[in-house]
Amino acid sequence: MTSAFIVHIEAVKRMIASRLAFRTDLLLSAATMAINESLVVIFTIIIYTASEGFPGWSLPAALLLQGTFILVHGIGGTGFMGVIWNTVRKVEAGELDLVLLQPRSTLQMLIATGFDTEDIGRALAGIATVTYATAQLGPFGAWAWIRYALLLLVGLAVLLSLGIICSGLAIRFVKTWRMYEVLDALYMLGEYPATLQQPTVRIVLSFAIPIITIAYLPASVLLQMTVPHIGWIIAATAVFTLLSYGFWHSSIKAYASAGG
Repeated sequence: MTSAFIVHIEAVKRMIASRLAFRTDLLLSAATMAINESLVVIFTIIIYTASEGFPGWSLPAALLLQGTFILVHGIGGTGFMGVIWNTVRKVEAGELDLVLLQPRSTLQMLIATGFDTEDIGRALAGIATVTYATAQLGPFGAWAWIRYALLLLVGLAVLLSLGIICSGLAIRFVKTWRMYEVLDALYMLGEYPATLQQPTVRIVLSFAIPIITIAYLPASVLLQMTVPHIGWIIAATAVFTLLSYGFWHSSIKAYASAGG
């Protein structure tokens, strides 16, 4: 376990070092990412300026939800969501065989070498939005922040599971760049209160593909809103995570080597 952690850290350090060789490009990319994510927040402010906004959600509460989503998306994008494009690129180039030959977990190596420094800008934008929103909503107790942090981990688990599933699909079908469009559609649903969705859609986003755990769940708990069946939603997340790992391992077994 310790050696695996050290290998992961070393791989990430190499990725960071390669980007630091072009600092200006890194800073511009991170800044562009932060500005791009801020557009969602600006759009929400415009909605609340022109209308009553989302029913049951004040503007600061809505910004907390969206800031939470941006934060989780930024952390995940930096730490492990690069596994998707990394897998797609290696499968298309016939380089996955080289990763499979390494005496380490294939998934771990794909995640580590897919570390994306650009998404740090997204994470910083999320932190700034959450900080602003919580300052408007008033002080929260230590226990509220602990629950919020724990649920952020649940949201990260869902995001990682989506990345693993998409990577498994890349191994099975090779030409899978359209996955990003599907992910973007799911992300869009996660950026807004689940209460705005139709009941059937809400059930799917709670139990089948638990997107609401990324932002809606932690934000609601921090705001002390009632979330029905929260225990079952977290249990569904655990099942979703296990299924994603199972799908990954079955995809690796089904992989047809570039060598025939």
